[in-house]
Amino acid sequence: MEYLAIFNIAFFASLSHCIGMCGGIVLMLNAKAMQSHKNIVFSNFLYNLGRLSTYCLIGAVCGGMGVAFEISRKFQGISTLGIGILITIMALLMLFVPKVLNTLEPSLHKNSFLKRLFGILYKDLSYKNLYFIGLLNGFLPCGIVYYFALIALSSGGVLQGIGVMFVFGICTWIPMFFSGMLSGFLMYRLWIYRLSLVLMIGFGLYTIYKGLNGL
Repeated sequence: MEYLAIFNIAFFASLSHCIGMCGGIVLMLNAKAMQSHKNIVFSNFLYNLGRLSTYCLIGAVCGGMGVAFEISRKFQGISTLGIGILITIMALLMLFVPKVLNTLEPSLHKNSFLKRLFGILYKDLSYKNLYFIGLLNGFLPCGIVYYFALIALSSGGVLQGIGVMFVFGICTWIPMFFSGMLSGFLMYRLWIYRLSLVLMIGFGLYTIYKGLNGL
């Protein structure tokens, strides 16, 4: 039930938000890969595999931290309640105060360090570097990633945390891989994004309910 909810939230969020945030990176990557006579499908596969690797690592760390701080059932209930409140507040801010993302997600173009690092990898676009670009991309500040990291934190273990971020990564893989074919959806991005945020609020309230039951 929870993984189904995570899948739905991640899929709608990625259709709207991820294409907008990382679409430019994908377009640059594809253009450079074509110039280098690289296989486009394999290039995109490696890039997305890199992102998925990072998300699974984040899930493992967050899931492990969640277990480490579960001292007692009562404390577990309190921590789950707190995470549910944070999830709900984050989704409400993103829904009603969308400019909050400007502080959560610094632009790549405004960050000279990240821009330089990506530039080094783009200069020699080997298949190895395509994977590393995806790996680095997964660490870019992103409100949606923060949201799912919080869910991983309350998931109950390392494997569960990896599972949460793996589902999220796969859901972002689909629209990023086929972003060209999905361009027709872009006119509905705002409504799809709002739908994903409403689903996030619902999941946040459900997490609060779980936390209250654990007290």
